[in-house]
Amino acid sequence: MVPLYLDDCLIAKQVARQLRAAGHLVYVTSDLGVEGQDDELHLE
Repeated sequence: MVPLYLDDCLIAKQVARQLRAAGHLVYVTSDLGVEGQDDELHLE
């Protein structure tokens, strides 16, 4: 399993669903409440 972080540029829900179905741990900005924030926040 590979943990992945999808920021606002790659937020396609279908991509996240497919990756999760393949067994990957996927974090997306909308789930974490940081959608639209500056890159520095995402890197933290």
